[in-house]
Amino acid sequence: MATYREKQSEDRRQGRPQADGLDNRWSIDRPAGRDQQPETGGGGGGPEGPEEIARRNTAILRGTALMLAVCLAFALPQPDALLAPLFSSYLFAAAGAGLLWGAITRTPIRAPHLTHWDQAAFLLAVSLLAGFFTDADSARQAIEAFQNGS
Repeated sequence: MATYREKQSEDRRQGRPQADGLDNRWSIDRPAGRDQQPETGGGGGGPEGPEEIARRNTAILRGTALMLAVCLAFALPQPDALLAPLFSSYLFAAAGAGLLWGAITRTPIRAPHLTHWDQAAFLLAVSLLAGFFTDADSARQAIEAFQNGS
């Protein structure tokens, strides 16, 4: 019995439609258009020139700075005792979002430019660093005061 890929390649050679009746543009044998690397790049340095690498690095750095700013903006209105734990929690959630986005877009982990994986690693490191400045007793007291309404 022929496997699905063998049947697909046999159908392609004979010029017939796919065995499953689906359009061949979405074949599992070749990547989608956005995943294909260009054959030539501008400016040397392989398929991606230095201008493209700098552009991607700038985009990731701006996105990271924006995420830091948004997490800090959400944490600042809270009581001082809760600033560090909330900032740490928000950054942890942002790092998770970066990991999810990197997985969804199938960004390569090792690349010559900054990626969403690098962004998530940085946000996670800052989250852990902010967690070191958390005073558990004062945070607990602030939460209890908030719950008691005083």
